[in-house]
Amino acid sequence: MLKIENDIITAKINPFGAELSSLVKKDSSREYLWQADSTVWGRHAPILFPVVGRIAGDTFTHGGEQYFMQKHGFARNSNFDIISSSKTAVALRMTSDEITKKSFPFDFELDVYFSLDKNTLKQEYVVRNVGENKMYFSIGMHPGFFCKFGDIIRFEKNENAKLPYLNGSDTSADPNKFIELKNENTIVLTKELFEQGSLALEAPASSYAELCTPDGKAYLKETFGKIPMLWLWAKAGYEYVCIEPWFGSDERYPTTVLSEKKGIMSLDFAEEFRFPIEISLM
Repeated sequence: MLKIENDIITAKINPFGAELSSLVKKDSSREYLWQADSTVWGRHAPILFPVVGRIAGDTFTHGGEQYFMQKHGFARNSNFDIISSSKTAVALRMTSDEITKKSFPFDFELDVYFSLDKNTLKQEYVVRNVGENKMYFSIGMHPGFFCKFGDIIRFEKNENAKLPYLNGSDTSADPNKFIELKNENTIVLTKELFEQGSLALEAPASSYAELCTPDGKAYLKETFGKIPMLWLWAKAGYEYVCIEPWFGSDERYPTTVLSEKKGIMSLDFAEEFRFPIEISLM
């Protein structure tokens, strides 16, 4: 386990999956990151790459060949090499190999950077095509944060959207069940909120979301910029919430062809895609 710290924050990162595993504010000793209770949800903040969510049938085709792809991809279950490490920053890298090519036929590098700046953990995820052919991929983050029932998710801007409930296959659990935001910017975290499944907010107007106490005092801010999908999830009845920015889409728009999947990203040779995220502790 790698540790970085400054006068305000201590963060721990596991090279397996390049997964943020702890985020503590020193003055209160408060742990903000879900601690991977295996009886509930056994992860902290996995990287979703080279797909987000589930591909229909767990397979896709590319170049006339069929490939198996597990839900959320394989990066979260892969070892990353340490590129550099200091007291306040660490960089890790995953590189394609013969094993990854059995399920994802592209040459890539995935770099992950963590650094501390005052009360903020800065993260950047860099996908690089090092192969000769156009590469198709999705990427997303899946951080889980401790919360209390009655706490609030507060978006930067008022949103006008229907957030459908999606089931474990990332398809509509029931088209008649959704949460609607009508020029609103808050969702209350209740014990029952996720009983119907996950919530999907497409193309949010907001570039960040905050977790707040019932009286509106923010204690965490996740800044993700302009994204095509924000996914909200927790196992119903437990006091945590995952606020997941995705460059990709769910399976309401299924296709077996990778290049035709809704929200798919592409890179030509030597191109790279950068995805910065910040988590600020209040």
